[in-house]
Amino acid sequence: MTTTETTAAPKRGRARATIELPAASSTTSAVDAIANAPSAGAQQVLVEHLHLHPLNPAHRHDAGFEGLAELIRAQGEIREPLLVRAHPLIPEAFEVLSGARRLAAAQMLGMLMVPVRVVDVDDATAVAEVLAGNLERADFTESEEAALVQGSLDLGVSEADLATTLGRPRSWISRRRDVAALDPAARRVVDAAPEVDLVRAAAVAEFADDPEVYADLVEGIADDAFDHAVERARHDRGRAAMRQQRVDEILASDPGMTILDERPSTWQATDPAKYLTGLSATAGGRQITPAEHESCAGRAVIIDVLWYGAPDATVREEHYCLTWKTSGHYARHATQGSGATSGPMTDEQKAERKHLVETNKAAEAAQVVRRRWLGEFLTSDKMPKNAVAATLAFLEASYGSNLEWTLARELYGKTWSDSPAKAANRLLALGCAASEAQMPKDYWRHAASKKNKRGSTRYATYLTHLAEWGYALAPHEQDVVDGAAAAKAAD
Repeated sequence: MTTTETTAAPKRGRARATIELPAASSTTSAVDAIANAPSAGAQQVLVEHLHLHPLNPAHRHDAGFEGLAELIRAQGEIREPLLVRAHPLIPEAFEVLSGARRLAAAQMLGMLMVPVRVVDVDDATAVAEVLAGNLERADFTESEEAALVQGSLDLGVSEADLATTLGRPRSWISRRRDVAALDPAARRVVDAAPEVDLVRAAAVAEFADDPEVYADLVEGIADDAFDHAVERARHDRGRAAMRQQRVDEILASDPGMTILDERPSTWQATDPAKYLTGLSATAGGRQITPAEHESCAGRAVIIDVLWYGAPDATVREEHYCLTWKTSGHYARHATQGSGATSGPMTDEQKAERKHLVETNKAAEAAQVVRRRWLGEFLTSDKMPKNAVAATLAFLEASYGSNLEWTLARELYGKTWSDSPAKAANRLLALGCAASEAQMPKDYWRHAASKKNKRGSTRYATYLTHLAEWGYALAPHEQDVVDGAAAAKAAD
């Protein structure tokens, strides 16, 4: 077994294993295989004849590496030979099993030859030596560990044997195996947030092509609200894709159409932009239709997507004229003295409108996460002790006559049996369905209304129990719960 070079870099994880991996078809330990392998002792070899093992990632120059290079420069030589074997594919060349940092330092210093010790080992032992040596590196990533672990497994080594060889728990090996199975984008997430849940890593990887969303999700990957953030990002992406598809269709058939990103001001009769439904071709006439407006140079459209998840999303179009005053159109609803209550939106109104839109989007995403969580929770073999009492509260708060059997079966997600053992599950599924059916997209607004104490209690009761059982509330859901508590304390 070789020792490693001295370096000032911090070490990550356990010290290097003192046992090498056995060959897949042999019970001889790898340390014995290395010790007993034919060797010519230390010898000088041209640097150009040395190649890293294909699973050994290229060395990254860090502070520790710079210190190693300076040490070699001061000593005037590499005192510890690199461990190599004959290259399996290139004649007269060698494959480096241990000493990649020393080789990189030699190349940086312009050295022509380095000392090596040549051993005759099989592929499994070679991979184990490369893996064990790299585990000491502070810059060695989890996905790089995963590639070497999978390389050993591919050579027929069992997870149990590999764990023993490396002195790591079996779970460590299994995780690296699972990391190796991820696509490249997900592996990059794992490297950015080590030891992260791999399901979450795969979810973040969906947005590898959107740097801003990707960075936000990586930053919040360990947060309780992560599932809500991912679902919101999926909704935004789905909404944007549907909108862009419709934009492309419109421009393909009408290149002169203006696509608006924001609604123009249409409050006053003198505003330069108007809803088409508020315009007519003659004074007091009927409204102009989009088809009749096709020849107008001021034609424009706003495209919105009402997103409840495919296939329930709906594209909505609002047509405008940007040049109605110079295009011969008339404002159908213009009246004298209407300016008292008209005018552009104030900053406060704009902020309120933005809050409304953003929170509705968050509520849409939260509904998906909440119902997905219920699908897992309701099939548990062990229900909460207060499940029956909570169910009665749900049903009473959501009007007992409105029994949502269809939605309850959908949430339950399993065979709806009449087994007494699952009676509590079915009853709770029914209670949750009743509550879900009574929650419109903007329920959070009703809950915040002082005039709607019954609604506030209904939503807060439901969400409070879900949180108690393990569901992570979205921020706006927490606001509903806190608001109901504050209202109750004030009574």
